[in-house]
Amino acid sequence: MKSFLRNIFKNVISLILTQETGNTVGASVFKFKNAHKWLFRLVYGTANDEEILNNVLQKIDGKIEILMIHSSLNNMIPMYTGNLSKLLSMIISYCHKNDITLAMPTFFLGSNFQAKEYYESGKNTFDVSKTMSEMGMLSEIFRRTPNAVRSIHPTHSVCALGPLAVQLTEKHHISDTTCGAGTPFWEMIKYKTIILGIGAKAHHSLTQIHSVEDIMKENYPIPLFTGYVPVKCIDEFGNSLIYNLRIKNPDYLIDQKSFLKIIKLVKITEWKYKGIPFYLTRADEVTETVIQAAKKGHTIYKLN
Repeated sequence: MKSFLRNIFKNVISLILTQETGNTVGASVFKFKNAHKWLFRLVYGTANDEEILNNVLQKIDGKIEILMIHSSLNNMIPMYTGNLSKLLSMIISYCHKNDITLAMPTFFLGSNFQAKEYYESGKNTFDVSKTMSEMGMLSEIFRRTPNAVRSIHPTHSVCALGPLAVQLTEKHHISDTTCGAGTPFWEMIKYKTIILGIGAKAHHSLTQIHSVEDIMKENYPIPLFTGYVPVKCIDEFGNSLIYNLRIKNPDYLIDQKSFLKIIKLVKITEWKYKGIPFYLTRADEVTETVIQAAKKGHTIYKLN
């Protein structure tokens, strides 16, 4: 019965998406899911906070030191029936009991080209205490959590809570790259760091792949950066500083086919629970695998 309903759902979704050519696929699916909650719940069932956390913990093997979570509420609903604040509280409690540092991306302006346009006039600033996260509601709730610390970076800040939180975040603004030495992404490869996707797919959210560009610098196979834009940043004490945000070469764009080929080389566990996507991988393995691919001339980019 469930298989039969899934097939019906897929056919309906396919029809809806081909008709709504003016919208993105994601927006179309989200709209359809909201309008037909009963159908999704009939097919997949529902999942509360306890079920989401237990589902994840069953996949985590052995002692870990850092848990980096990427999440998307849009991809969890309507099957998810819990409360994100409660879910976060449960995750924090688990991490505290096991001496795990919890981290989440609190990015702002995901596109480098958007960032250039936003910051180059000098009128806009990044305020570590006030600039909202654009990485989903769970990330924004975590940003506002007492004692969580946030790295200072105009586009790729990271929030952390736990024994390694300060070490992860304290040098981001004095590093000369976004994801290289001294950044949270560099620090994560020094420890057993599990990257977890909740309602997120690896090929949409695995930022750790970009650490390779910044670690290899001039040894990266393509000239990916062409200059920088000075950005005024405000720290937690109200002090201002200037961060030189590197700007990517507009001649190169991410190639989805190449991205998928490289990401398939990485050891990633992907699964679904009640129709909600999840994934697990290790930060050090992601970085090392993609470095080896880059050394052979393989990147995730193509000429524009």
